[in-house]
Amino acid sequence: MINWNRFLSALLAIGYLIAGFVLGGPVLLFKAIIFLIMPMACIWYSDYLGDIVGPGTSFLTGGPAFTEETPGCVVVLGGWIILLLPLVMACIMWAES
Repeated sequence: MINWNRFLSALLAIGYLIAGFVLGGPVLLFKAIIFLIMPMACIWYSDYLGDIVGPGTSFLTGGPAFTEETPGCVVVLGGWIILLLPLVMACIMWAES
């Protein structure tokens, strides 16, 4: 069975990589690769990342940074928000011109 989150995010990532290379050459392609690491990880490995509970310290509270597991669907949603930001920014820039 196809995982639509993975399929659609992969298509969008490929589009970003192609656009990065066409519009900015190897430098923008590299920046696109770096940008895609976190949102793609959140979408593809949401259950694993959501299960992480760590001993890290929050700089705001001084207590543990991750005290509970995060549901995988919330991690996927965060990944999609980050992944779609360049498109939203491009639409805003296009609308202003």
